[in-house]
Amino acid sequence: MSMIISGVLTVIVFLIVPVLIGMLANAFRRKKHFSIALFLISGYGVLFAFFELLVLPFIYLKLSFTLMVWVYSIPVALLSLFSLYLPRRILIEKLCGIPKVLKGLPWCAYLAAALILLQTLTAAVGMHVDDDDAFYVATATTTVETDTIFQYDAYTGLPYEELPSRYVLSPFPVWNAMMSTLTGLHPAIVAHTVMPVFYIPLAYAALFLLAFWLFEKNRVNAWLMIFFAALIQIFSFYSIYTGGTFLLVRIWQGKSFLANILIPAIFYFCIRTMNQRKTERTDWLLLAAMMGASCMVSSMGIMLAPIEVGVMGIVMYLMHRKLHILAYGAACCSINLICAAVYILIR
Repeated sequence: MSMIISGVLTVIVFLIVPVLIGMLANAFRRKKHFSIALFLISGYGVLFAFFELLVLPFIYLKLSFTLMVWVYSIPVALLSLFSLYLPRRILIEKLCGIPKVLKGLPWCAYLAAALILLQTLTAAVGMHVDDDDAFYVATATTTVETDTIFQYDAYTGLPYEELPSRYVLSPFPVWNAMMSTLTGLHPAIVAHTVMPVFYIPLAYAALFLLAFWLFEKNRVNAWLMIFFAALIQIFSFYSIYTGGTFLLVRIWQGKSFLANILIPAIFYFCIRTMNQRKTERTDWLLLAAMMGASCMVSSMGIMLAPIEVGVMGIVMYLMHRKLHILAYGAACCSINLICAAVYILIR
């Protein structure tokens, strides 16, 4: 019975809540063009950005992990319930339209879905032991067992004499610990079994958004792009440093989430936001959320994401000659710049 409850809670916190938060985040756009993939990516971006802003004060004030879980979960739960009321017509339309969408899919869409399902099941059922377990999974376990956040060294069990500057600003293991607490599963199970089930399809959801933006008038080409991307990933284990390797065997690590989900998602939101004739402030806020999420998952995201936005901002400014693109783009990078400054100070 407990496993059934844990399974239901897992689906709620990893799938339903991000969709509801993403649906709420997109409800105020002027142009009502939505998809479940957009809701998922937007939802995770908002959830991760909120987690980043909340957990850092808890770390430096040495507050308890349990208190942080409650302070985070209550507003997220209330917003999720509110999203059921506010844009409920959108959700109903999307759910009712699923049979029609499935019926109209091209043949290559089913091949792409089969490859994605194969990769997801292989990662979830199989087992890959990684040296980074010694820190990432151990830190999550230490957080749960001691009810503290970055106060004990996961390698030795001794109290930290000083905070680990490389990881403290990107507390993705603490997210694992919180998911473990909310679902009732051990952090190792969450990392190696649960996260691949949800995060591998999430990576292809980000690619889905990009593909359908690039091939807006040709759905077959868009699905072919996803299919060949999934095919390439299967043959990418010729090095431990490739994106495919991180996606299929290390998706539970924050740097893999950054490379395979957030970097493509930020690229999508840059194109979608900076290429508009009229400013859509909701999209800029979502881009800012993605930037906050990039800080949360990995210290590399603190600088890689602003570089991506900066390059895109310059290109789009040269195309459209609109100064607000540079101004808004810089504003979206503010949390990254703050984290970069803090990192230099505590290093």
